[in-house]
Amino acid sequence: MSSSAAGRDLVVEPVAGWRIWRLTSADGEVRLAAVARGSVWPVRGPMRAMCPHHAEDEVPGADCMCGLYAASTLRALARAGVLANRHVGVVGSIDMWGRVVEHDRGTRAALAYPSRLRLVCGPCLAERRGPVDPVEVVARGEDLEPVCARHLDPGERGRPAAEVQQDLLGAYAVEVLPTETALAGLRPRRGSAALLRRLDALPRIPERFRTAARTAAAIVTVLALGIALSTIQRPGREVRAASPRASVAADHVMTDRGGNVGAPASAPQLQQLPVMCGVVAGGQIQRTACREGRADAFGIISAPPAPRSTCEGESQVYTRGAGRSVCWLVDPGAIGGLDR
Repeated sequence: MSSSAAGRDLVVEPVAGWRIWRLTSADGEVRLAAVARGSVWPVRGPMRAMCPHHAEDEVPGADCMCGLYAASTLRALARAGVLANRHVGVVGSIDMWGRVVEHDRGTRAALAYPSRLRLVCGPCLAERRGPVDPVEVVARGEDLEPVCARHLDPGERGRPAAEVQQDLLGAYAVEVLPTETALAGLRPRRGSAALLRRLDALPRIPERFRTAARTAAAIVTVLALGIALSTIQRPGREVRAASPRASVAADHVMTDRGGNVGAPASAPQLQQLPVMCGVVAGGQIQRTACREGRADAFGIISAPPAPRSTCEGESQVYTRGAGRSVCWLVDPGAIGGLDR
């Protein structure tokens, strides 16, 4: 059900989508965290997208890459390449509402909340084994990682995965994603048996390399999400979608000050997208097209320039130009090639 207002659609029901998360702990409680940036999704309240280039009621912008991302189907999620991140711990569906920009294979939204969740073994997803149920959830660095018996390190101990999943479902007050649904959308790739046998023969990643592996995996995931949406080609369709339930989204942006449902304000025309890709060469980061697939650095643009103190991580590089700054997240394998 929809109607038109000021050239945009007003949708009565929330828009459904699919996404992945890392599993983390906040104040001793299990929580969902964004794979790339680590933002923790709140419980019993909506996750709200933020953008340095748009006002709150203008997110996501049609000419920007901001917003909460979701694929239209589980198969579209798999084709986006984001499952290559071995630290994924949760797959699920979400409801999106407020200002929404729809694309052919995905959606960006202002507000979202999970509707169904399932713990999965991230290494199995990355190896294209499908959504294998984990047996334990172990603490690795800042993450809680659900793993199957195949990917549990010798002597490693954690909590039973079934117990952690129940805690997660209870915290977010949602249902479990059925096994049949997960298998139908993320079934193992055909013809991969020989490759899987080779992977099984490889040694496990030592603990001292896991931090670098997480950083590289985050770069790959963000690039895959950006490229997946940037190659859609069809301009996004802006809509206003209703909240899924009042208890979750009492503060959703569906009405104007007079209490009437209204179309979102027009987003400003930006001269630059808020993200860019680069390659390390000659001691510097040189900009490249993200769709070329050879980037080893991912930059987040801030205009006006952000202070250098916001970009001082071990694998981060700060650059500044006329009217803007860029915080580069650089592949640990390439960071040594920079003149710092």
